[in-house]
Amino acid sequence: MATNRKFESYELQLSLPDRPFTVDFPQPLDDSAPSPRLRSYKKRVADIDGMVDGEDEQDDIPDPKTPLTGVRVVEASSSTAGISRETLDVDEVYTGASKDTIPEDVHEYQLYKRRWVGVVALVLLNIVKGCNWVWFGSIANLMTAEFGFTLGQVNMFGNIPHISYLLFSWCVPILVRRWGLRWSSVFGASVLLIASWIRFSGTIRSLNTTGSFGLMLLAQLLVGVTAPCFQVVGPRYAEVWFDLKGRATTTMIVAISDPLGTALGQIIAPFLTNLRFGLLVLALATTIAFPLAFAVLPQPPKPPTYSGSLISPPISQTLRAAFGFARPGEQVLTKTERVDFFILFFVFGVLVAGTSSFSVFIAQIFQPYGYSPGVSGIMGGAFLLSGLVAAILSAPIFDRVLVHHLARTVHVLLPTLGVVWIGLIFAVKPNNLGGIYAVLVLIASISFILLPVGLELGVEITRNAETSTAVLWSGGNFVSFIWVLVMDALRAPETANPPLNMRNALIFNAAFIAATACLVVFFTGKQTRREKDEEMAKRAAARSD
Repeated sequence: MATNRKFESYELQLSLPDRPFTVDFPQPLDDSAPSPRLRSYKKRVADIDGMVDGEDEQDDIPDPKTPLTGVRVVEASSSTAGISRETLDVDEVYTGASKDTIPEDVHEYQLYKRRWVGVVALVLLNIVKGCNWVWFGSIANLMTAEFGFTLGQVNMFGNIPHISYLLFSWCVPILVRRWGLRWSSVFGASVLLIASWIRFSGTIRSLNTTGSFGLMLLAQLLVGVTAPCFQVVGPRYAEVWFDLKGRATTTMIVAISDPLGTALGQIIAPFLTNLRFGLLVLALATTIAFPLAFAVLPQPPKPPTYSGSLISPPISQTLRAAFGFARPGEQVLTKTERVDFFILFFVFGVLVAGTSSFSVFIAQIFQPYGYSPGVSGIMGGAFLLSGLVAAILSAPIFDRVLVHHLARTVHVLLPTLGVVWIGLIFAVKPNNLGGIYAVLVLIASISFILLPVGLELGVEITRNAETSTAVLWSGGNFVSFIWVLVMDALRAPETANPPLNMRNALIFNAAFIAATACLVVFFTGKQTRREKDEEMAKRAAARSD
């Protein structure tokens, strides 16, 4: 066992795969042997437990000059001369390490019952936000009659939030890093509250069409600012409050609460035939939900897992790593991980766009074939609610049974989803309500299973919950914006049979999703974060024994 000694610092050169970096390393003062200024070390990339010499305390060791806090040294011999002369083993160097991300060695993990309070708060906030986003989708034709808007303008209400989402989502990881989970959620809820009342102010009868449109459009822009606050916080909240047996389930619950809000908005809006009163109800519901943001908990006193004890690297570090431009001492992603993340980014974006654009156009897709706005709203609700059931049933399976098979799930379900979207093209016709419901249930079930799986894989690949979630959702919103414009342009003319049908838009959507599904052939999806958490859990259990 090593004893406490005085230390001075000198630089060591460590060679990681792809890039070298330097750290200060403690050199015993009582070592009579000459100490080289630079020495090379090569070892696999994993996690730093802290700069420790044998059993020496962390407090005896000075802070390094670089973002790394240090390395654990495994001595070839007990003599200090052996440390300076021999090539030392670097036990583990974490690919995501930075000065802020490397904790002291964690000896105990713990779960807290109050963790569910934050989950409930995030779910309810996401539901209210989802209602605010798609409220106009199933009442598009009624909006044109009541306020004098064109269909294109009403579609813009559902599309413009994608732009503000895309612009603001990159800031959310910074907010979470600086303000924490709770105050990031409070910020999002505050903006949503303001947006809901601005939208209602657009219903004042003294306003002309242009004034009403401007206020409602501004409100929808603010909704797009709100959305990433709750969506990005979700996976990080799951990481810092839940263990390996509940993390995927929590990510799923928070992720699908947003489309649950979308479903409720599509179902409720057509039944509130007084559109102005409906927007008042929406504003009041948002006001009631606002205090829930304070129930989102900050980090717990003791983490549930090793990854839950880490502070995620800055978004700039992870993005540089994703493009292969990591700086010395920063997070490093292997070539396979970089390829996986870009495939995941593209596939996730297309799938989100396919689902969200369908929600925007749902009334306009079915009404030309004789289905009423109320029936269209119920179809949208059935689409999303059936997906919720599938996600709820599947999430515990991924947490407890298919714990290492997230990538295989994508390999199986994604091509199947492409085929079912193609089937929707032929299902949309008059007097085929049963066939439409069957196809919608299949699409929703597969899509909602893949949604949390995709988010979990993003965190597994990057080891950065906030950044990976923000990047994936921003990609989904960007593609969704393009999708809505393209599908609107593909609407048939009034001279078509039936007039203004959207068959060509459905063909575009299905063909693109089916083609994207072919990318799964190149997707690996290694669950690096889970492997590290399992390893550290075993170490903690061994120490407790």
